[in-house]
Amino acid sequence: GSYPSLCNDKLIGVYSYPLITNQYADTDVFPPGLPRNGEDYNGHGSHVAGTAAGSILLSVPAA
Repeated sequence: GSYPSLCNDKLIGVYSYPLITNQYADTDVFPPGLPRNGEDYNGHGSHVAGTAAGSILLSVPAA
């Protein structure tokens, strides 16, 4: 990329729990036609939170 000094070795992922996402069934949190998952459709808040909370994992086994 253009700014290699801003990169690190974090891998950010999202896992959605239906028990949580189903709580928003009667709201407009998830736009029509899009999956109910951990993605942030209204802004970049969850992305920023995941990046800030992320930790480097060493010796991770292959999936």
